[in-house]
Amino acid sequence: MRFSSLALVVMCGCTSNQAGSNAVAASCQPRAVRQCASIDAQAVGQLPLELHVGSQQVSVAEWTMVDERSHQVVGFAAHVPGEVTYTVHAGGEDFVGRGARWLHPAGLVGRNLHPIDGITFCATEQVACAASVAPAIALR
Repeated sequence: MRFSSLALVVMCGCTSNQAGSNAVAASCQPRAVRQCASIDAQAVGQLPLELHVGSQQVSVAEWTMVDERSHQVVGFAAHVPGEVTYTVHAGGEDFVGRGARWLHPAGLVGRNLHPIDGITFCATEQVACAASVAPAIALR
């Protein structure tokens, strides 16, 4: 099984205010951290399958095949926390979703139906920024 993880950090800047020459106080804003984990084509269809998306855990419970003799995966059911979204890659198209179940919009038959090539799960979490206070050095 191959999984990949990606973390994208969106940071807000910190500002500092100088109050005379006694202290420098820094106030930081929380930052949003977007983390993703992917299931590649080799892992699609395998069970059990669990991956971590930031502090959240996604557990795939079942895969939907075109029929009982096929290896073409066209859907899945998983425990997906509410903060997690996913993008299903199938036949050169991307389908964004959220929730516990996904089935290819073309259904189970037809020429527009393409098996799942991979799935990317992402979550954005707020991370607090610790403020630091440093004494100022008075020069005379």
